[in-house]
Amino acid sequence: MQHIYNKNSIKMKRFLLLLVVSVFTIGFSSCEKQTILENKEIPEPIKVFIDEHFPGIKVEIASKNEEGLSVEYVIVLSGNIHLEFDKKYKIKEMEFSQGLPDSVIPDPILDYVKANYPKNFIVSWEREKNRQYVELDNDVELVFDDNGEFIKVDF
Repeated sequence: MQHIYNKNSIKMKRFLLLLVVSVFTIGFSSCEKQTILENKEIPEPIKVFIDEHFPGIKVEIASKNEEGLSVEYVIVLSGNIHLEFDKKYKIKEMEFSQGLPDSVIPDPILDYVKANYPKNFIVSWEREKNRQYVELDNDVELVFDDNGEFIKVDF
């Protein structure tokens, strides 16, 4: 059986493949959007959270990040305190190397850490789906369920 290749057909297939790859690349890269927010543009529930748990600490940087249908707000406070909120303005991640205030940590998690690691403090907290992750100042990482029940030490 003899195969006859049409040079124009091969060139057309390569062109179409390149076109499809280009469209996907442009489409995905254009879906990301970051907007720097002025203090007056920060959503009110986020301002309330900051005022309640970090009183008197200045907002250094605030941004709204959009990627597809996902929206998050990233806030950096003086002292290098990082906060992330979801599109409903619910806190999803916090980090501060000097120790997060007790008021931002769910009570069951705070109670567990105080009982089991009395000489340490929490430097980061994160919620992902039905899990909460805590990192202590000694680099120990703890995993809790959505209700704050201890699951394991994460190495």
